[in-house]
This record gives sequence, structure tokens and C-alpha cells, in this order.
Amino acid sequence: MSGTLRVGGQDYPCTAEVRDTLRFRPGRKGVKPRIRIPDSILLHWTAAENPASTVHKTLTEKSAGVELIIDRAGIIYQTCDPMVLDCADAGGGAWDARSIGIEIVSYGMVAPGAKPPPLGRDRGTDLATLRGRRVEVARFYPQQVSAVLAVVDTLRAALDIPATVPADCTGCVIDRPLTEDEAQDWKGGVLGHLHVTSRGKPDPGTPLLALVRGYLHARG
Repeated sequence: MSGTLRVGGQDYPCTAEVRDTLRFRPGRKGVKPRIRIPDSILLHWTAAENPASTVHKTLTEKSAGVELIIDRAGIIYQTCDPMVLDCADAGGGAWDARSIGIEIVSYGMVAPGAKPPPLGRDRGTDLATLRGRRVEVARFYPQQVSAVLAVVDTLRAALDIPATVPADCTGCVIDRPLTEDEAQDWKGGVLGHLHVTSRGKPDPGTPLLALVRGYLHARG
């Protein structure tokens, strides 16, 4: 099933299902008017296997927000027009102003020796490098990956977002926060929460970002 994303008051086709039943409204803490055209897409995982409605409720309670939520089934929930509202999903600074955030439902990681939550045990795991350490991260479901790529295609078409993912000279996705110089040189594209915060956030893991990077390169 396909849908549309509303960007700047216009509807743009999206190859995944889109719903608008979970909304963030202006005037609440964590949601403010958009002051610049976003040039980046910022990917997160939720660190839990909750339904999209719970993700929305949790963000509301934390005075935070995100423009899009992708649930376990790969359904996209658009919470606002990203050209109208700016949701606080990157710490409330410059990255919020220039990015559109996407929360993808997944437990993400567990502590060493711990088991994944029952609802996420069918995901499987991938090896990832995060801040130089090899760790296991939960694998996103195929329908979630398809939804991410569909959103990336739609937002890039609507806003001319560059086909870039932070990577080193060998083509490997950068697995740490961007340095001050790297952040200043960033011209837009797709990046992860791990790239924009120094607080140890690992999401959405490097495997998904590497997949997005490969997809963008293949499309030229």
C-alpha cells in the first residue's frame, strides 16, 4: 500500500503506507515553528518494541517530538508537516532546526548477557561498530527498511536533500559523533542520532546507515 507525505502543504507520493492519526500540535514544549528548510534526515531507534501510539505518548510526556514514526509493520505515521513544525528529537539545537527526525520502532541493543524483549526476539542481530567497539544491534524488519527508504526518497524529492551519509575515506559509515569540523562541513543528507550527540547515543546503528548509503549510491 502506498501513501503520501505532506511537505510544505503539498502531498508527495510515498511507496509505503502513511497515516496521520498521531499528531504533534504547535504550542507545546518540544514542538516549534520551522525556521529553515531542513537539509537532513535524522534516523533513530526507539529502544523498545512499543506501538507507534506509545512512542507518540512517550515523546509527548518527555516534551520531545519527531516528525515521523515507523512502526514494526513498516507503517509510517506523519506527526506534522516538517516544513511547518520542528520537533525536538536531536537535543533542541542546530541539528533539530536543519533535520527531519524519524523514530523506527526497535529495541536496538541490550546489555551484555541480557536477552532481547520477547516481542523483538525474531529480529535477529547484526554486528556493528559503534565508537570503535564491535557490538550486536537488532536487525530492522524488511518492511521497516523499505519504509525508511521510501521516506528518504520522498523527502529527497520534496526538499532536494543530498544523497549523503557520513562516511570515512574507505566508504565505511562513521560510527561516532561528527567532529566540529565535520559538522560545519556537512551539507545535508541522511545521518543517525549517533552522529549528532556526544551523550553516547548509538541509534540507529551503523548497519542501517550503511544500507541507506548503498541504496543512495546505487540510485546515483
